[in-house]
Amino acid sequence: MGVVKRLRCAVLGVADEGQELLSAVSGHRGLDLVAVGDSDHPSLRVAAERVRAEPFVDLRLLIVETGPEVIFVSSPAYQAADHLLTAAERGVGVFQLAPWATDFHSAAELVEAFERRSGAYVVARRWSAEPAYTGLRKIEDLLGRVHTIDLSVAGKRCDPETWRGNLRQAGGGALLHEAYEQIDLIISACGLPEQVYSASSWIVGPGEARPYDTEDAMTVVCRYPGDRVATFSSYRSDEPPGWEIALRGSKARAEVTPHRMRVEGQEGGRIVDRRVWRRSRYGGAVGAFVASWQDGAALFSSTARDHLPTMAVIQAAYLSAKTGEAESPGKFLELAGVR
Repeated sequence: MGVVKRLRCAVLGVADEGQELLSAVSGHRGLDLVAVGDSDHPSLRVAAERVRAEPFVDLRLLIVETGPEVIFVSSPAYQAADHLLTAAERGVGVFQLAPWATDFHSAAELVEAFERRSGAYVVARRWSAEPAYTGLRKIEDLLGRVHTIDLSVAGKRCDPETWRGNLRQAGGGALLHEAYEQIDLIISACGLPEQVYSASSWIVGPGEARPYDTEDAMTVVCRYPGDRVATFSSYRSDEPPGWEIALRGSKARAEVTPHRMRVEGQEGGRIVDRRVWRRSRYGGAVGAFVASWQDGAALFSSTARDHLPTMAVIQAAYLSAKTGEAESPGKFLELAGVR
């Protein structure tokens, strides 16, 4: 059996979530990490020394000068967008953390840019690489006809001095940045709702002005064909971050958290109780991406195109919060030519 060639790669964004992504990339035997890039100089210097890679503040220069085959991206979407287009033009593959775009239209443009050049563009789905959540891939086999879905997400309080408080840069607040992965799980498992209705709010005292323009809380109601309904509630607070999804079906009900998935029959009795054991948050997803690349079949799971329905639901929710009316995620997909 021949020696598998290591993929020449770089990591863009090494602060916050980027630290965990960097650990997953640097620890993978199939990857040759040659460069790291970030506009945060202290984080960049520490990261470059830790993994012994060349540091770059100019992310476009990193792509052009080091010639990676693949880039792993955790930089905020507004910072990464232009560099992703550079990667597409040069045939560089991309593995990116979510949320991967500030809005649906930007997301669709990125997908088009990569598909025009037959480039690999994958958005991380940590849940799909987690064995404890395997049953969600065929949810009706597990629960029967799912009729109610409830999601609750508690995220970190927004720092008004950062890009997260700037709507133009962030694209959204509590819904987009705190609940993306969980909404993606629900849309992937249960499909696209017909209509979305939402309302947003800010955590401010009486008579106080908003310190930033991205929402602190949003509640979304999704109506599906038939009798299925889903509610998403995402908010920023000082309490520990966490999330929970409750799904109720005709045969069983499930509770999904960051730590486990538990399924019980409608008449009682535990069917599934699986704990999340994975130590690396991104190790499984990075490993699946590298395996697909080395396979040479170009059959990647969790492509950016696969994520467009999730972006459409989130975009419809933000539009509904403005119009006060129910909005259709399907309309965004139709406009982008997505079936």
